[in-house]
Amino acid sequence: MDCLDLVQLHCPPTPVCSRPEVYDALETLVSEGAIKDYGVSVERTDEALEAIKHGTATVQIILNAFRLKPLEGVLPAAKNAGVGIIARVPLASGLLSGKYSKDTVFAENDHRKYNRNGAAFDAGETFSGVDFEQGLKAVDEFKKLVPSGATTAQAAIAWIAAQDGVSTVIPGARSPEQAAPTPPPSRYWTTWVRTSRTASGKSTTRTSARWSIHAGKPGKPSYSACTGSQGRR
Repeated sequence: MDCLDLVQLHCPPTPVCSRPEVYDALETLVSEGAIKDYGVSVERTDEALEAIKHGTATVQIILNAFRLKPLEGVLPAAKNAGVGIIARVPLASGLLSGKYSKDTVFAENDHRKYNRNGAAFDAGETFSGVDFEQGLKAVDEFKKLVPSGATTAQAAIAWIAAQDGVSTVIPGARSPEQAAPTPPPSRYWTTWVRTSRTASGKSTTRTSARWSIHAGKPGKPSYSACTGSQGRR
């Protein structure tokens, strides 16, 4: 392979996101034909907005039903700038799979065990910063919104994909079975792909989706039980 389609800086320190020379170096790689586009994976919404300001092709950010702040400023800014949004940690480290309970025990080498309070890396990564037991209560509420015939995980991912400005969703998987789940009923799920060119000349391909939960229109879920880092990031 002579040219990479997309290179993303993964969670660089906040000061790096605002250094023009970082983006100049990436632009040099584009002009030399080593890469077609570049993006940044971030922890915080201010980092995302900074990357968008510098003209990245993509921003990868934590976005899920527990982590709502990107909906307020990042997604509209990305859409206006023609920047693709890659939603990561869509299941809040598995919480939104609906498979865990208060009795679930994680292995010692699992970040859901050793990083619940951010001891190893950013606390917002593990369960999206939501207290585990509080998150379980919120999942119980979310399950009430899931249509018959779909799983909790499918609904959680489809809700993210339905948000205006989201280009794609990247859930993690620990097994082939998790990576290839049964698709949700076709009557709930519609996808399409469109390609556009930004003002800077960069080509972006976006995959969009719509998921009907209430009256055929996606919207913000309401969680009285859910509190966490979504209010701080």
